[in-house]
Amino acid sequence: MCTVREIAKAAGVSPSTVSRVINNSPKVTEKTRQKVIQVMQQYGYVLPRQAKTINGTEENFAGLSLPSLPLGCVIANPTQSLATDHFFVDVVGGAMNYLQSIGRQLILEATNGNFSGMSSLPAMLKERSVQGLIVGGVPMTDDYIFALLNTKIPSVFIGRYLQDGKELTAVIPDNIIGGYIAGRHLLDCGYQDFFFMGGSLQVNTFRDRLEGFRRALKEQGLSLASENIIESDINQDGGYLAMKKIFEKIQKKGRTGIFASTDWMAGGA
Repeated sequence: MCTVREIAKAAGVSPSTVSRVINNSPKVTEKTRQKVIQVMQQYGYVLPRQAKTINGTEENFAGLSLPSLPLGCVIANPTQSLATDHFFVDVVGGAMNYLQSIGRQLILEATNGNFSGMSSLPAMLKERSVQGLIVGGVPMTDDYIFALLNTKIPSVFIGRYLQDGKELTAVIPDNIIGGYIAGRHLLDCGYQDFFFMGGSLQVNTFRDRLEGFRRALKEQGLSLASENIIESDINQDGGYLAMKKIFEKIQKKGRTGIFASTDWMAGGA
């Protein structure tokens, strides 16, 4: 997205003149106003704080018809970096490919998913510079989700839902079935003693994966002792520390199956 200064340079006027055009100031001649508007249209200039949607397009206070605002994407992961988050790299890539095909932009930001006031939300939400939002990632507190919803920006969540019955527009994998499949695999490998490592069981994702894992064991007449459930940070350090605890508990060496419920934890383990 270009800036006021870039519009001014392309139009051969000062940035203050562009600002006057944007604010519909009578101090600008009609000839200059039309020249600036033409450059804005060429550059697809969008005013995040002043735009309003009219029939699918954006119109600012000067009455200028502009392209729609971009979409935003907020991804929560423990490192606040997408470089090693292979799942969401593909998700974001798919979204970007589609948006580019229809001439739209995507603004991307990573977060740790913890809410500590409005300052913890991405700037694009506070400035309302996006038309809609894709929200993904497991380590996102309910308070953070409620804060996103309170912005009233249309949002689609990936992998998260709320326990209090409040509805979200969301794409959710079947974590219970996923946990069940992991359990069946370990059983098929011949293991008889089991451990589960995951994030906080207050997060439905891990609670569901544990439920499916236990279901697979129960079908074979086995159970998962509560002391064999290790809650930790869901990054590699968390997986490493969880594995150290498991080593201290292992009774039957060589016959223990471990379900690491995130890729990061599995890497640390």
